[in-house]
Amino acid sequence: MGASGVKCDTKEQGVFYNRSRWPLMESLLGSPYWKCRRHFFFMEEPIMESPATDYPVELPEEIAQGFVANYFGEVDLGHKSRNACFYRVAQQISRHPGGTLPDKLSDPNDYIAMDRLMNRPEATHESVLAPHRRQTLAKMHAHAGVVLILHDTTVLDYSGKKALGLSALGNGHGSGYLCHNSLAVDPERRDVFGLVSQILHQRVAAPRNEGVKQKRERKTRESRLWTRAVLSLPAAPAGKRWVDVCDRGADLFEFLAVEQRLDRLCVVRSAYNRSIRLGHDGQGKKTLLHEHLPADAAGRWRGT
Repeated sequence: MGASGVKCDTKEQGVFYNRSRWPLMESLLGSPYWKCRRHFFFMEEPIMESPATDYPVELPEEIAQGFVANYFGEVDLGHKSRNACFYRVAQQISRHPGGTLPDKLSDPNDYIAMDRLMNRPEATHESVLAPHRRQTLAKMHAHAGVVLILHDTTVLDYSGKKALGLSALGNGHGSGYLCHNSLAVDPERRDVFGLVSQILHQRVAAPRNEGVKQKRERKTRESRLWTRAVLSLPAAPAGKRWVDVCDRGADLFEFLAVEQRLDRLCVVRSAYNRSIRLGHDGQGKKTLLHEHLPADAAGRWRGT
């Protein structure tokens, strides 16, 4: 048993993070949604009490209005009529979370208005996301506790929409975007603040016979998404604890070096059994990461 009755399972694969781990862990121990494996913390997935198909088909209008105002703030698309159209369309879409766009926008006039708006040069991904990002950062600055920034990539599948000319996905027969999201959350209250970064990336095929040096320098490399996201974020203010949380795709020297250089906090799921030296002076005993973690966890938590 660990502190506050948290169980530690030393058989599970571990996670590592760069610094200040114990104060971070202590701040998370009070939450019922966190558990310890080895001596690193993972959020426990909530169990759904009903099937996803039971999600409400239509939300109350006041909830949809609050969602748009709270998560998008002041959108500026260059003209008040375009701004009003955006709010109207966003509210209607948020009222109908499931289904296709014709389902969400049952009035043909609303669908045509959305189509015209999305084809305006002012209505870009960046211009729509920018006010939401500002709203999210303001919530993060106002929050007194730990903020977790969850980084991960999902696929926006537009297979069958050949006219869009998007890059290949999956086995090469699909097409669409890789969407790399950085979502800020409050781990104690399980509240979502919003997105602080979202990168739309089209996969570029690696050249044949690409060498290691060429691969590292290629700007279209998919593994750069983790670093690009972090570089786009501001530093945490003094006294604030913002933590980047990443899956094993971020277990890259490039990403970890950037985290260290920017003096950020991070938790990364380990993908490689790296050769390490114990301590911080580079002169400690040489060992392997996955062999060291179970012994380290047992030693630190024994008797507590």
